[in-house]
Amino acid sequence: MTVTHPGPEQTSASALAKGLRVLEAVLTNHRLTDICATTGLSYGTVHRILAELVAGGWVVQDADRRYHPGPRQDGMASLRRPTAGGGLDPARRDLTPHLLRLRDATGLTVHLAAVRDGALVYVAKVEAPGSYLLGSYVGLGLELHATAIGKAYLATMAPERAVRLLTQRPVHARTRHTLISRARLLVDLSQIRERGWAFDNGENEEGIRCIGVALRGADGQVCGGVSVSGPDAALERPTIAAHARAVVRAGAAIGSALAASGPDPDGVSD
Repeated sequence: MTVTHPGPEQTSASALAKGLRVLEAVLTNHRLTDICATTGLSYGTVHRILAELVAGGWVVQDADRRYHPGPRQDGMASLRRPTAGGGLDPARRDLTPHLLRLRDATGLTVHLAAVRDGALVYVAKVEAPGSYLLGSYVGLGLELHATAIGKAYLATMAPERAVRLLTQRPVHARTRHTLISRARLLVDLSQIRERGWAFDNGENEEGIRCIGVALRGADGQVCGGVSVSGPDAALERPTIAAHARAVVRAGAAIGSALAASGPDPDGVSD
């Protein structure tokens, strides 16, 4: 009798299938024992897969050791939703040259984010040349109170509305620099409105600074934002103003491109 051993492709596919079964099970089952029962996989296999999914942001574990869909699942799902007329569609290639020019002008990593159901999610990322890597990725949801784009978005609102939006979400300290006081956040938002750009001073990721502006679509509504990010040394006080001007120029150019495209007749951007 000939015994056929699975090749590397079959083994890889089997591992992927198990991972997808666990990922799907977490949507409706939150205890480890229930996930094992639903998937039919062993305790050790499910525990190992969940550890990998948690590390990747696909699943989160709460204080009661229950598992829930993570921010990476939420972010990817949001990319599939229709975009309101005049909004940012991640498939729009006419915006890419603006992102590349901003990267080349500053030497920093560029992010483009879009508004999805009152939240923000990254829809494009252009890496800076160099050795440092940021933990961000397309599909990641942004912390409104701790990121430059998030704060620029909040600053476009009346203070009362910004406060209401912040109270709907947990405002926690991402780093030792994160502004978690409502009073300090409101002062920061007021300063952002005056100067026209937001600054994240290591508030979202330790050692990483960011400058961002909000973007408006063809309908005049805020539809997202654009930013540059880099290590503290690349965004020191002498260089912040110049980089901020570059971000503001890029934001204006992207806004013009969105306005020129006009609202989509079906309510979805190009």
